Amino acid sequence: MRVFSLQTVFLLLVFFAGATAFTLLAQDVNTLEENKKKIEQEIAYSNKILEETTQSKELTLDQLMVLRAKISKRANLLATIQKQLLNVESRISRSSREIDRLQNELSGLRKEYARMIKIAYKNRGSYNKLIFLFSADDFNQAFQRLKYLQQYAAFRRTQIERIETATR
Repeated sequence: MRVFSLQTVFLLLVFFAGATAFTLLAQDVNTLEENKKKIEQEIAYSNKILEETTQSKELTLDQLMVLRAKISKRANLLATIQKQLLNVESRISRSSREIDRLQNELSGLRKEYARMIKIAYKNRGSYNKLIFLFSADDFNQAFQRLKYLQQYAAFRRTQIERIETATR
């Protein structure tokens, strides 16, 4: 058996340690290279996603602007519809007041006509009209009374026409 010197043993130990370290170092270098490539791929993927996100962000901002404009236009449309509704309600209110006024007028015309009918019934005979005419003091007064009777008859006809028109 050979006896190795301490120096030789030390050199052999250093050599094996160096070879082992080199092997480990080579293995670490390969692993590091793989990790480096993997990380570079992840960075490239992240950059791609970031670019797509930026484009998507621009599209999203455009869409947001369009949606805001759409909301504004819908608010304007709603305001216009509300104004139209107020106008329609105002016209309905005016029409309702006009209907009430016309109904009151019709009621008044009917009452006036009824009063005239009662008076005409009381003075229904031609004899009463003749007495009314001949009881005048002079010809002028008789002529005025005749005109009055004619106007009264015309007024009654007009009242009838107004009532018929109002009830249509």
